[in-house]
Amino acid sequence: MLILQILTKPSYLFIKIRNQVALLLLKLIKNRLYNNKQLEDQKNLIFVLSPGRSGSTILRKELIKNGIGIPPESYGFIPKFALWYAWNWYASWETIIEVCLRIFKRNAPLKHWQIDEADISRKLESLPKSEQTFYACVYTIYHDFIHRHYGNTPYWGDKTPYLTLFVRFLRVLFPNAKYVAIIRPSDKVIKSRMANFNESSKKATNRYCWAIKEIKKLKRITGYYPIITLENFTRNRTKAIEYIFNAIAFKRRPIKEKNIFLGDEYLPHHQNVMKNIYQHSYNLNINNDLDEFYRKVYLEEHKNYID
Repeated sequence: MLILQILTKPSYLFIKIRNQVALLLLKLIKNRLYNNKQLEDQKNLIFVLSPGRSGSTILRKELIKNGIGIPPESYGFIPKFALWYAWNWYASWETIIEVCLRIFKRNAPLKHWQIDEADISRKLESLPKSEQTFYACVYTIYHDFIHRHYGNTPYWGDKTPYLTLFVRFLRVLFPNAKYVAIIRPSDKVIKSRMANFNESSKKATNRYCWAIKEIKKLKRITGYYPIITLENFTRNRTKAIEYIFNAIAFKRRPIKEKNIFLGDEYLPHHQNVMKNIYQHSYNLNINNDLDEFYRKVYLEEHKNYID
């Protein structure tokens, strides 16, 4: 009975142990995750981290305007494919392609991506053995969307808030990738998650705290990467974008506003993304322990690029 419960409804401890073991396995098979050329290419990859409902879609739009191809959210595709790959990396390349696409279709909303599954399969099957890696699978799927909507930009990324909870996996799978985080006061995020995702106050608060913890941890590990607040970003987008691109060492490649395609702007919680938002609404005197990190980032922004 206990085994059945674990299999049907895994406990937090079981999931934690499973993830730790998967991470260890992935570290042991680095040569199956990427080759040297792909490792170098990862320097053009960026992940947008956030607790959700914090402006990551607005930031995505601005990054696209400046030449970074970022498809719609991929939800659980990367972590779930990574978990499967950790235990099945030795499978045939045909099986890996098949499972990769199956996991993608189960997790990423196909209505947003509209991928050409047959073309992706052909491209992956034609790769030489030295390029048959985890990275190749992810790269090929993402660039199917990017090439159709943003052209041949060298820069690409992902802005799925859910991936913020899997930064440890991202650092193993894509060790040369860049990061930028956008955050917002806890009360606004929690209220928004409750209203838009029908989450309980406890679940929304836990999700916010978990994401902020991962964002802070990554900053300690890497030493530095750009973290911005939604309030300062909407106050001066031009300076914020300059700050981000200088920090990640990307060259801006502006495209016309009318050429921007998001694919998921019709979602209820994305309906204001195509509108300009300039209202500053944060009070630094707010008495909330959850926002200690927010206040620090907010003040650092003014020192670095606002004032």
